[in-house]
Amino acid sequence: MEGSWTNNRPNYRCRQGHHRNVFIREDKVAEHLGALLIRAVAASQNRSDLEMIDVPRALAGQVAMCRSMGLTFTYQPDIPALVTVVRGESIIIMM
Repeated sequence: MEGSWTNNRPNYRCRQGHHRNVFIREDKVAEHLGALLIRAVAASQNRSDLEMIDVPRALAGQVAMCRSMGLTFTYQPDIPALVTVVRGESIIIMM
């Protein structure tokens, strides 16, 4: 997914595995990013105590955490969901 602007709003464009571009509004991704990060940290550290995992509340901190973890997201429009893979485990957040 890569950042873009559509209709004067920040969006993400997904082209991987699709014949056409799919645009997702940033605010739709942002509301699910914290949950996705908790699951990604749990998978990367082999943890099951999700309530003890610390994730920044601010979007900028969450984005920085995604970058530091090297996460890549794919949007699956047929589900619809955001998907990332950590240590071979697919983490899926329904949108």
